Amino acid sequence: MKAFVLWLSIIVMALTLGLYGKDNGLPVVYSKQRVAEIFFHELLENTPAGYVLVGPKPVYLGSFLELDRTIPGTEAHCLSATTLLLLEIWKESAQPKPNAECLFAVKNNEFLLINRKQFLRVVKDNLSLFQYKLGVDVSPEGLLDSLLDPTNSFSSLLQENISLQGILLGYGVGNSITYEKGSCLMKPLRSPSIVAPYRSPASPKTESEMLQKLETSPEVKKNWRKLTEEMQRLTFYKPMDAKDRLKIPFSFHPHTAESEKLLAEYRQGQKNVDALIANKDFLKTILSKLKTSIKSAPVSYTRLEDFFTEEEKMALPHVVAASICNAFQEEMSPAFIEGMQAAQSSGLSSGRSEDIKFFEVRKSRTVTSIKILPPPDAYCLIPQKLYFQTLKQGHSQTVLSRSHQSMQVRYFIEDLSGNKVAESALAELDLKEMIPGLAHGMLGMNEGEVREIIIHPDFAYGIDSSFANGQPIRVQVELLKLGAIPEQGDGLRLKMSDPYAPEISSCSEFVTLQNKYFQYCGSTTWAHYKKAAPLVTLETILPLLDNVTPLTSHERNLLLKLEWLLYSTYESKDHRCLTASPLNVLRR
Repeated sequence: MKAFVLWLSIIVMALTLGLYGKDNGLPVVYSKQRVAEIFFHELLENTPAGYVLVGPKPVYLGSFLELDRTIPGTEAHCLSATTLLLLEIWKESAQPKPNAECLFAVKNNEFLLINRKQFLRVVKDNLSLFQYKLGVDVSPEGLLDSLLDPTNSFSSLLQENISLQGILLGYGVGNSITYEKGSCLMKPLRSPSIVAPYRSPASPKTESEMLQKLETSPEVKKNWRKLTEEMQRLTFYKPMDAKDRLKIPFSFHPHTAESEKLLAEYRQGQKNVDALIANKDFLKTILSKLKTSIKSAPVSYTRLEDFFTEEEKMALPHVVAASICNAFQEEMSPAFIEGMQAAQSSGLSSGRSEDIKFFEVRKSRTVTSIKILPPPDAYCLIPQKLYFQTLKQGHSQTVLSRSHQSMQVRYFIEDLSGNKVAESALAELDLKEMIPGLAHGMLGMNEGEVREIIIHPDFAYGIDSSFANGQPIRVQVELLKLGAIPEQGDGLRLKMSDPYAPEISSCSEFVTLQNKYFQYCGSTTWAHYKKAAPLVTLETILPLLDNVTPLTSHERNLLLKLEWLLYSTYESKDHRCLTASPLNVLRR
């Protein structure tokens, strides 16, 4: 049950809220109620959320990217900032009342829209299944109260049970159970066994690779054969014609009584949603279902700085600097600063090229940031990723080159806290089969030499790996004997643990590409925040970039307020979110 980002259409907001360009001298108008109206309009228009309000769906689950997983000045950051602001407005302004027909709950990185009646009904109808999975004390009312608790996430509360999630999301019992069976088969393929210090087997990336592994893997092929026929009967809903607006984002058995009943209910639900959207008072109708009110007077100014108090103006440089530090802990480098300075001179971002697109996409997927503090005398191969230092000099004139293949070594692997992970007194290794951090960290060694190599999980087994708990490792390796150089030429590549990472040949090539990405991050970030002058200037920001401090709730709201005004007030060809039609949205 993947969670995707809720992407809202900013152009609708910009036009309907009366947010005009700063240069034309027209006022900037801001209304919390109007923001909520646009939010729910986009939600109903582009997601199945309306089926919760006026249809058969018990729960709608929405998720969003935090600001520190996006790059300021990009479409993803614009959408993230806007969504977060809308949710903050809801938490601050909305006054929920007990026994509402529908419930809206905002959590850390997700929000839920719940139809109380449908939720209680579907849990009651399947109570034995919920009690079997979650415990005999589970009740419909108790589960609803737990789900509304902001500390409980949707998936963790249901203990990652895919079938229970599917039932609550309105997929049907039979469809959800079949989907769970199929998902269980994928786990051995996505979690390959690790034999240190060799590369882990690659997870299948294409449909043909997946099918081949399912049919041949000894761990799953027996169950796969049993489930093949059942899984083949699952299908996705296909619109009947261009006017068909039905949103069925799940797989189902098309000819079962349960699925036919669901489809009929969803078709009627879509008619109800269309009628609700067409109602000029649709927000009033939604708020009545939620027994909630949002009241705020519109605020209108002609200058950006007029939206902030003197105290807020004083705090803004620190808030922006802290936000930049939090977002770019790994990217902060001289190249990042150079990018900021280039944007200050030209006023434009350097632009993203295709060869660094992977880094930006990966940033949105990576939740944790790992920073390595290497020994002072360590040699840096890749900043924050790969270092080594020589502990003992060798005795041979022949050094390990990219052309070598086999070798005999002695190694000891530990995490940076000193906990042993793996060791071998004598191992025959193949250079091209080793994890890339170790292979490239050993290049240049000669027989008898001992090195200590510090490797980021990106060049070992990944941050999600159980090996060393996804943390950096320290490898002490002694090169005992070099094998002969094979007749074939150099084939050594530098490949990150991420299966979608680009393959390059050397550390220097990776550093060049990485610095290009860092510079892009810096220039794009400052091209965005430069528009906040004189509230924020490069001279005030640069000295504050040395310290990473979490933002308080008040500072976070102040940042969101600034982001909204920047994206709403300025139009640029680089900010497609200001001129695009409704984009992809969460459909769960």
